[in-house]
Amino acid sequence: PVITLNGSPEVYLEVGDPFVDPGASVVDDRDDLVEVVVLGEVDVNQSGNYVLTYTAVDNGGKRAQPVTRLIVVEDMTPPIITLLGESYLALTVGGDFEDPGALVSDNIDDAVELKRLGQVDTQVPGIYSLTYTASDAAGNRARKMVRIVQVEMPRDTTPPVVSLIGDSLIAWPFGESYVDPGAEAVDAEDGSLEVEVNGSVDAEVE
Repeated sequence: PVITLNGSPEVYLEVGDPFVDPGASVVDDRDDLVEVVVLGEVDVNQSGNYVLTYTAVDNGGKRAQPVTRLIVVEDMTPPIITLLGESYLALTVGGDFEDPGALVSDNIDDAVELKRLGQVDTQVPGIYSLTYTASDAAGNRARKMVRIVQVEMPRDTTPPVVSLIGDSLIAWPFGESYVDPGAEAVDAEDGSLEVEVNGSVDAEVE
């Protein structure tokens, strides 16, 4: 008898995917009905290479040339990384930083190592990136996740203080040119500041 495979001689499956054997057909020059016998099994829940061998014997005891099919069961799904906390964090120079971290999950492996690349120097202003990577036992690499940490100088939220020079109420002689004693402005961050004066005094009008 002559055996012919139905379908491809090589089949690639993701771990856990169902497998339905396409089988094989057999032709014999004398016997119309010759049974094809399949040897071998496929465990779709375990990665590996599996071989199915198809054989047949006609009524005269003649054996067909065996035909094989290779079934490759492999993990082709990468792990998934999920950031904990926000992907962008901002803190002031000198502040404390504790990385919220990330979680990694895989369809096959219970434990996948999560790696983090990058550091944050809270004493130096700047923008830092933390990159999280992971690979499962089959070598599938997860999509990288990145967290941005911005270290910035403290914001100046205190307004400057303006102090008048002289009295806040002045009685000025009629007709004499008015000379403003002025004012001073001091800021906690910037020190002395220029004072802007608005308004005018007409000494010819009471």
